[in-house]
Amino acid sequence: MDEPSHNPYEPPQSDLFGTPEPDSPVSSRPVPFEDREAIPGFWRRVGTMFKLLFTDPYRFYDRIPVTEGVLAPWRFMLLMCAPLVLLIILLLSVFGIAIFSGLFGAMDAKERSEVWILPAVGAVYVVLIPVMQFVGLWIYGSVTHLLLWILGGTKEHVGLGQSIRATGYTMGFMTLGSMIPLLNYAVFLGGMVLLGIGLSRIHRTDMWRGILAALLPPFLCCCGYIVIVFSIVGLAGAFGK
Repeated sequence: MDEPSHNPYEPPQSDLFGTPEPDSPVSSRPVPFEDREAIPGFWRRVGTMFKLLFTDPYRFYDRIPVTEGVLAPWRFMLLMCAPLVLLIILLLSVFGIAIFSGLFGAMDAKERSEVWILPAVGAVYVVLIPVMQFVGLWIYGSVTHLLLWILGGTKEHVGLGQSIRATGYTMGFMTLGSMIPLLNYAVFLGGMVLLGIGLSRIHRTDMWRGILAALLPPFLCCCGYIVIVFSIVGLAGAFGK
C-alpha cells in the first residue's frame, strides 16, 4: 500500500505544541557576547547580540548552552542597565547641587540634613543595583526552571545553570526596553514570551511549556498582590466601623 502523499494545499501548522529540533552547526558557537574569538570587538559583540536575537531568536537561544556560568549574563544585564544608572546619577547630581546652592530656599541645618536623605537613598540604590540584579537573576531563573520541571519540560536534563543563563540574557534586553515610556509593559510581556521560547529551545521541550513556565511567576505575583491589597482594604474597612 502506497504511503499517503503530502498535500501541497495543506495550510501551515503552528509549532506551538511541537518540540524544537536541534538546529544547524551554528549552535556550536557561544552567544556573540561571549564569542571573543570570532568577534574581538566589545561593542561589535553587543551589536551582534541584538542582531541575532531579533533576526533569529531560535539560534540565539541554541547558542546559550555552548558555554556555562552566570557571570557573562550578569555583566550583560549590568551593561543594559547602564543608561538607567546614569540617569539616576544625573538626577542625584542635579538634586544635590540644588540643595547645596540653596535653590530650595532658606533651610536650617535640620531641614537641609533631612532633604539630603533622598539623594543618599538614591546613591545607595545605585550601588545595590548589581547585587539586586544578581540575586534576582538567580531567584527568577530558579523559579522558572522549577516550574518548567513541574510542567515536565526538563526531559533533556539540561541543568539549572542554563535556565539562569537564558533568563539573564533575556532580562538584559528587557531592562533596556523597559525604559521606553508607555511600552514598558509590552516589553515585559514580550520578554517573558521570548524567554519561554528560549527555554523550550534549550530544554528541547514543547513551546507552550516554556512560555507557561516563564509567564507563571509574574502572574502569581500579580495574584498575590491583588489578594494582599484586597485583604488590607477589607481589614481597614472592618476596623473602621
